[in-house]
Amino acid sequence: MISVAIIEDDSHFRKIAADLLRASGRCEVVGDYASAEAALAGMPQAWPQVLLCDINLPGESGIAAMKKLRALRPELIGVILTVFDDSDKLFASLQAGAVGYLLKSESGAAMVEAVVEAAAGGSPMSRAIARKVVRHFADAGAAPAAVAPPVAAGLTSRETEVLQRLAQGARYKEIADQLAISIETVKNHLRKIYEKLQVSSRTEATAKFLRG
Repeated sequence: MISVAIIEDDSHFRKIAADLLRASGRCEVVGDYASAEAALAGMPQAWPQVLLCDINLPGESGIAAMKKLRALRPELIGVILTVFDDSDKLFASLQAGAVGYLLKSESGAAMVEAVVEAAAGGSPMSRAIARKVVRHFADAGAAPAAVAPPVAAGLTSRETEVLQRLAQGARYKEIADQLAISIETVKNHLRKIYEKLQVSSRTEATAKFLRG
């Protein structure tokens, strides 16, 4: 069971999200907060594995809250859940330590899957967000020089296929379906890809793929 906390000022959406997570049978909601300030006061009493956090909160922003909470609890896994697909907010969230960025327009099932993926070491992103990441690195024309590109890193042909689909924004299940393999096999391939490329997130892996 994955323990989850939610920071969301919309009480209706917060309740729906909490109910969906509980109903999935895979998540336990250990806290829900209407503001960053409430979360900073209450969360240290019951730390979750995964934090779902809105950006546009009353008072301190969700991005600021994410940064402060992760400073207190570095192992906290943060996923932004928001209506904004703005590039500046996306990269500010990632810089604050979030591992994923999910739009509220996604289905409830996608939200649950995002929590599960994040807890398993992945970086869940809505497809529209993944495209922004891809475009960002394509426009930049380069990735950090310290990381070897896929060919130099010695990826197998199957690992390259998995990485290609990851860079296109596909979820684990979609990659598994497209390649006729299990989700667990996809995760195993990703662990090897991350190790070979010397990265720790979907965003970094995508950058290396685009660099070639």
